[in-house]
This record gives sequence, structure tokens and C-alpha cells, in this order.
Amino acid sequence: MSAAPYDSAAYREAYSRINGMVVVGEALADRHFRRLAELLPPDREELLRLGAMEARHARDFVGCGRNLGVKADTGLARRLLPPCTSSFSRPRPGATW
Repeated sequence: MSAAPYDSAAYREAYSRINGMVVVGEALADRHFRRLAELLPPDREELLRLGAMEARHARDFVGCGRNLGVKADTGLARRLLPPCTSSFSRPRPGATW
């Protein structure tokens, strides 16, 4: 099996799309942990710590793309992730918190 063609157009396009999903997903996780911290004061510090960790992951993945000279396709990710993001903006049926 040959080495991955890191400089090929196909690889760079695929990496851009995948990295965009990861970057947006990490940013959403950060936002969701911060929202949960507001709703669950006893767990606030731990949730904020987890949110900060997710934010660092997002920055790290942006840096990985930059090292390869590839910009994350966050626009595509924002179009593909709305069902996931909306699930955190409305209460779950039967939720008691």
C-alpha cells in the first residue's frame, strides 16, 4: 500500500471537510457544556472544565489544518449539523430538570 498523498487535491479536499466537521463539533460541545454548567450549578466547575477542553480541541484541529495548508470547511459542517445542534436547544420530552 502506498503512502497517503498528503499534497493531492483529493486528500486536501477530504481533509478540509472532515476537519470542518471536527472543528464545528468540538465548538458545539464546548457551547453545550457551558449551557449545562448554567443548568446544573452543582456540576458547574467540571462542566466548564470539559467545555474548555473541547474548545482547546477545536483550536488544535484548526492548527493541524493550518500545518497542512488546509482551511477547515466549517460552512459545510454548519449545514450538515443542524439536527444535532437543535437537539440541545429544546428540552427533551419528559425531562424533569
